[in-house]
Amino acid sequence: MEEKEPFDRVHGERLSDAVVEQIAGRISSGGFSVGERLPSERELMEQFGVSRASVREALRTLEAQGTLDVRQGLGTFVVSRPGLESSNSVLVSWLRQNQHKLMEILEVREAIEAKAASLAALRRTEQDLERMEESLIEMNNCVGKGQFEEATMADRRFHRLLTEASGNGLLVALADNLGATLHELRHSTLSMPGRAEMAITEHWPIVEALRIRDPELAQSAVLAHLGSAKKYIREFLGKFRAGEHDGTEDDPIGLS
Repeated sequence: MEEKEPFDRVHGERLSDAVVEQIAGRISSGGFSVGERLPSERELMEQFGVSRASVREALRTLEAQGTLDVRQGLGTFVVSRPGLESSNSVLVSWLRQNQHKLMEILEVREAIEAKAASLAALRRTEQDLERMEESLIEMNNCVGKGQFEEATMADRRFHRLLTEASGNGLLVALADNLGATLHELRHSTLSMPGRAEMAITEHWPIVEALRIRDPELAQSAVLAHLGSAKKYIREFLGKFRAGEHDGTEDDPIGLS
């Protein structure tokens, strides 16, 4: 990921307001793209020359405005450009219309890919590992550039390589039969703020389990990755429901 120009130190009585202005300005000018992670709180403190309290107040302000999404333990992500309609509204609408299909496909993937990973841990070759690592590096580079369609393709390639490494042609065929539908749903989930970065982090334990030829660990790593995706989607939709309703709306598949 390319190195960003640091923010300027701020002065005055309302330091948090000055921090808000600089971050919002940098996002508006394209210095940070939607889906990109901001520097850590400590880095922001050092760059702006302010206290942690001032940084946190600024981040809370921008989160309330719908510009940032602060995720505990993961970082702060850009979700929209100030002054423009958030792309989240389109994404949330699509997810609500397809939520049953999305959850069903994730369940099918758990069945197929967990078994594939278990077999791949026993049957993989060094070339399999190398190709999987290359796809993750490419995915990371694409996410860093905000190229989510390309990142989706790299993610799709990783998972196909995983099933191929199982040595079971029927598992590969079953995964391939999900086809274009899976690609569309994968692209939508990776487009959610911060999810692509999380997914990349979750893929590496799968590779490491295959490297040490541990079938149970490989299976657990796949289930953890797909379980994380389901949890993220629930939280993502739940956040928007909380802002629109009092929590009594029917939720047929328990996403909230």
